[in-house]
Amino acid sequence: MNRPNIVFIITDQHHHGVMGNAGDPYIKTPNMDALAAQGTKFDNAYSNCPVCVPARMSLLSGQLPIDHRVLLNEATLDPNIPTYAHSMNIGGYETVLAGRMHLYGTDQYRGNEKRLTGDNTPIYVGYDNLTSNIGNEYKFTILQKREGIEKSGGGNCIVQNYDNAVTRDVVEYLQTRQDERPLMLTVGLFSPHPPFISDAEKFKYYYELIDDAPIHPQFEANIHPAIVDWKKRRHLEDITTEDWRRLRAAYYANTEFLDESIGKIIEAAREKLGENTIFIYTSDHGEPMGINGLVWKTTFFECSVKIPMIVAGPGIEKSRVVSELVCLNDLTRTFIEYGEGPELPKAYGQSLKKVWEGKETIDPERSIISQIGTYGKDLNDMDWPSAMIRKGAYKLISYHGYDKASLYDVTQDPLCGNDLTDNPDYEAIKTEMLDELNQSWDGQKALDYCVESMNNFFIMKEWANKTKFPLMEKFFNGLTGTITDNFRMNPEENYISVKKA
Repeated sequence: MNRPNIVFIITDQHHHGVMGNAGDPYIKTPNMDALAAQGTKFDNAYSNCPVCVPARMSLLSGQLPIDHRVLLNEATLDPNIPTYAHSMNIGGYETVLAGRMHLYGTDQYRGNEKRLTGDNTPIYVGYDNLTSNIGNEYKFTILQKREGIEKSGGGNCIVQNYDNAVTRDVVEYLQTRQDERPLMLTVGLFSPHPPFISDAEKFKYYYELIDDAPIHPQFEANIHPAIVDWKKRRHLEDITTEDWRRLRAAYYANTEFLDESIGKIIEAAREKLGENTIFIYTSDHGEPMGINGLVWKTTFFECSVKIPMIVAGPGIEKSRVVSELVCLNDLTRTFIEYGEGPELPKAYGQSLKKVWEGKETIDPERSIISQIGTYGKDLNDMDWPSAMIRKGAYKLISYHGYDKASLYDVTQDPLCGNDLTDNPDYEAIKTEMLDELNQSWDGQKALDYCVESMNNFFIMKEWANKTKFPLMEKFFNGLTGTITDNFRMNPEENYISVKKA
């Protein structure tokens, strides 16, 4: 068989369990469910960083965050670091990127021959496009700010408008494609990332249907001091039941919209590319959506760091569920194997190609590492670096700057309400896992990298706001051979919030 086409769809902030095929009783995701029935689903897939930019730079490079040194959103991947697109292109694939990859700088391709849609966030560090894209009233609803909860509801949202543009561009490209090489198409959709504002009809449907988020009765009593500080920085005290319900309804509505976009892309790809096409779906990280009173990302609880992962296509086992541990960086290694190009330096993870073909199994004792740097733009008041190791039944989280770690048995305690760190019965497990984690993690080094990145960011931000330099907000479109604007909303398309269902 000729090498398959690969259509890789990566979304932003999709909770691993909000899919019909994952057992969610409310969500409508017929396209994701069909993909799972036609292929293999990984039930224990993890992001290698539960925040957007570092996770995506790890995916591109195959490296852990501390190795590629992008540990926070205000940093960017060194253009000299090769990506899976470089390798697959060398190996003979046509490499195409459509939509969101959260890249900064003049190189918006990173090994892709073509880019169909620019990103909807600034393509160079420091420029503030929130006002121009969103408007002052809803400017901060896209960020980890309390007003993003308070202004949640039904209405029009940049996330859906952007994904409509990406989906349109992908479908048009597939319909007109003439290249006879195998295709590696990476599609970056923004849904269901905040703002928690969704189509009004879908919002009303879920608002009337959805239940409250699960809360572990001991979570607050056993919460780690680092998470106490995390919540204080985000002002998550006194969030009302109505706020959570509105937020969750909007998130579910946005996930249903996401599934519709995925369906359009899969339909167009099957029609044009034929049966020799592999479809891979995942997300860069998760979303708590009120679980244990948490929201957004940037923690190592299951709701934030765990991701959906589904693959279907020729040679892939159908209706199979894999329970062993995998991670986002495994996909990088998998793409390289399909592409038959050069291996990437410092690559973490393992190829899943033979696993989903039923020819290999995953070691049940395998461990998965995830790392994150700082979060927040105030160097005197921000989240400090942390890292996670998941192995077997257990998850250990190390918080730099704090006296102790956290240890959970996630098979028995998926909501992570029972911290086992101080339990002497688990001392040996804690020590073994911490020793293994520290082989690839240095919290102080991560903090140093983040401080360096933030200091660079402050200068670039001052420059960007002073000069309003326009050319950096444009990129060369390899499909049309033209210079095009990075994605921008029209002013009349700003949000319309509906407080009540």
